[in-house]
Amino acid sequence: MTSVRHDKIQRSKASHSGEPAERLQRFEDQIVRLREYGIRVVDGSRAPAYVATIRSFLASGRPLRELRGSKAIELMTAIAETEDFEMIARNLLVGGEIAAHEWKRRFELALTGRFRGTRVHDPARAAQFELFTAASCGSAGARPRHAEPDIIVVVGAKALAIAAKRLLSFGNLEENVRKARKQIAATGHDGLIALDFTAALNLQSRVHLVSGPASEFQEVFRTWMYRQLEPLVQRVSEWVLASPGGNRVRMVASFCRCMTMVRDTNELATFRYWIAGPVPALGYTSAPLRRFLLRLMAPG
Repeated sequence: MTSVRHDKIQRSKASHSGEPAERLQRFEDQIVRLREYGIRVVDGSRAPAYVATIRSFLASGRPLRELRGSKAIELMTAIAETEDFEMIARNLLVGGEIAAHEWKRRFELALTGRFRGTRVHDPARAAQFELFTAASCGSAGARPRHAEPDIIVVVGAKALAIAAKRLLSFGNLEENVRKARKQIAATGHDGLIALDFTAALNLQSRVHLVSGPASEFQEVFRTWMYRQLEPLVQRVSEWVLASPGGNRVRMVASFCRCMTMVRDTNELATFRYWIAGPVPALGYTSAPLRRFLLRLMAPG
C-alpha cells in the first residue's frame, strides 16, 4: 500500500450563519424532521430553548452590533449549536428512518443538557461531539456506523475505529488519550482519536467581536489554535504508544469551535477547526487514510 509522509493536516470550516430569522426557520424545520423519524425532542430541552432565544432576539429589534456580554454569548450559542445539529442531521439521516434508528439514542441524549457548554462533564455534549465527528465522516463520503468505541468507518479496504473525546481541560488530556487508545485497541481495527478542545480552550464562553472581514480573523485564530496545540503533539504520541496496542492508533485529530460577530457588517460566523497528524508525530500514513482526512477536514 502506498504511504505518504506528512507532519500534519490543517483545515477549517467557516459557517456564515445568515440572518437569525433564516437560521430559526431552518432549525424549526429540522426539529419537525427529527420528530418524524421518531427522535424525541423534549419541550424542556435545550433545542426549544435555542428557538426561544433566537425568537426573543428577533422580537427585540436590536441590531447585532449592540449585543454584549451574556446576551451575545446566548445568541451565538443558539446559532452555533443549531448549525451543528443541522449539519449532524443532514449527514446522519441520509438513510431516513433506518439511519435515524441507528443514531436515535445519541441524538436524544445530545439534545438534552445545559443551554451553554461548560468545563464540567456533560454527557449531552460528549454525545454531540460523537455525532458531529460521525457527521463529518459522512460529509467526507464515508458511511459511519455507531459502534465501539464510538464510530466505525471503512477507509480503503479497512475499518477505522474512531474514539471521540470532549476535553474539559488540558489536565485531563492524558487520561482521555490513554482511554481512547485502549478502546481502539480492543476493537482490533486501526483507529483515529478525535479530541474536542472547545471547552479546554474556554471557547464555549466567548464571542469574539471583530472588525473587518471574518476571513481575516479566521486565519488569525487558526494560527492561535495551532500554537496552543502544537506543543502537545509529541506527548500525545508518547501516551498513545505507551502500551501494546497503541500502534493501532494511526491518527489524532484535534477540533475546536469559535463564535464571532463582525461589527462592521452585522455578520455572524462560526469557525470549526481541525488539526490532524499521524502517530507517531513524524510517522507515515497510508494514502487512503490521508485522502479520507483531507476530505473530512476540507473547508466547507
